[in-house]
Amino acid sequence: MSKIGKAPIKIPEGVTVEISERTVTVAGSKGTLFRKIHPTTKVKIEGGEILVSSNAKDKVGHSIYGTTRALIANMVKGVNSVSGCDREVVGQIAANIREVRPPEPYKGKGIKYRDEVIRRKPGKAAKAVGAPA
Repeated sequence: MSKIGKAPIKIPEGVTVEISERTVTVAGSKGTLFRKIHPTTKVKIEGGEILVSSNAKDKVGHSIYGTTRALIANMVKGVNSVSGCDREVVGQIAANIREVRPPEPYKGKGIKYRDEVIRRKPGKAAKAVGAPA
């Protein structure tokens, strides 16, 4: 089993979690989020914690299991404390802006992802310094 998947998700005060069929709904002061769950993944609530388990026997099922647990944890965090409750929407907006206007290689301006290094190019001034007169 996944180390990430085994960890229980604590439900803070002011957050309600509902599990029905293949859907998890999380509601809090910042909004409401819902997510469909893969058929091999089971989600249940016990003692103020969300427990995620899997009955999959293959590698893909285990990866979905850990990812599902991380997504539900982000949902709980988003409806409680983050200003933009849906991280997917925030990330998609950044991707849409980058698609239209990618980061500029000469000055390094633009939307950058965390831990991203933009390759800088030398400008015309650097070329003119070494040129013969």
